[in-house]
Amino acid sequence: MNLQKTIRWTLAAAALTAGSAMAELNYGDYSSSTLTGKAWDAMHAGQLADSLGYIAKCKEMYLAKALEQQATLKEFAPKEKAFDYWALNDVGTCYYIEAQVLEKQGKKAEQIQILQKLSKELSFCQCYDAQGWFWHPAESATTELKQLEFDAALEEDTAPEKTTPAPAPTPAPAKPETTPAPAPSATTPTPEALDFGDYSSSHLTGKAWDTMNAGNYTAAAAYIAECKKLYEKTAIEQQATLKEFAPKEKAFDYWALNDVGTCYYIECQMLEKQGKKDELIASLKKLSTSFKYCQCWDEKGWFWHPAETAGSKLRQLEFDAALDAE
Repeated sequence: MNLQKTIRWTLAAAALTAGSAMAELNYGDYSSSTLTGKAWDAMHAGQLADSLGYIAKCKEMYLAKALEQQATLKEFAPKEKAFDYWALNDVGTCYYIEAQVLEKQGKKAEQIQILQKLSKELSFCQCYDAQGWFWHPAESATTELKQLEFDAALEEDTAPEKTTPAPAPTPAPAKPETTPAPAPSATTPTPEALDFGDYSSSHLTGKAWDTMNAGNYTAAAAYIAECKKLYEKTAIEQQATLKEFAPKEKAFDYWALNDVGTCYYIECQMLEKQGKKDELIASLKKLSTSFKYCQCWDEKGWFWHPAETAGSKLRQLEFDAALDAE
């Protein structure tokens, strides 16, 4: 009887401890900015459950307001009015953080759902960077979704085809022992010829996308290198004329900046897949600083900003490195 009481008391104490751990979340003043900041901090500290707790509270209190603010916009609010859309910005950022948490937890299906919701329902949210500019979480979400789709398609293409094994053949009658014929000499497969086409920046960038997504990193690197060699100087000149992103109707005027910046972004994707972290960081830094106002056209009819996505990825790598150091 005493043993049973002891077990019951032990279980009760464990339940109380678990409950108090959840109750230890400090929501501060319950403002959307405080909850979002705490979600960031907890995620970077590896406290993923706490991060999700702050995110859930921010959604519970401010998602309805965020959707109202989103409905009033047809494009991103200008910088001087961006803070007026506080709920949209903070809730959208929380969705972005949640996607990062789910990625760390290996919950790909849930991550995709969150990325889709962010990119569709909170598309005009903006997140303020301490360096003095806004980046767009929904654009980063769309980019990550595309990458997940490409990865899934690549896995399907490279997966071995499932076939029913053929029945074992009936052994042939034994033959007199003979000296086996020499094995054919191994030859190096002929690499696929590169197609530089008309050598335009758009052609080279398109070929870089296609070959990277097909897993042909050698070819992708060659197209990227050719685009840089021919057009990086012009891209830097075009960047120097801008103090903000060109409006949609003039964006194509900055063709070299857009294509070279996109090539740097493709290069970053490739280096990440190859596990070349130092080179990845160098390329991300180059993109986010030297080609800050490049834009990449999406077939759905809008431009996204590779340098903003690069800046977001850099921050994530820096936080991860700091966490590993601790």
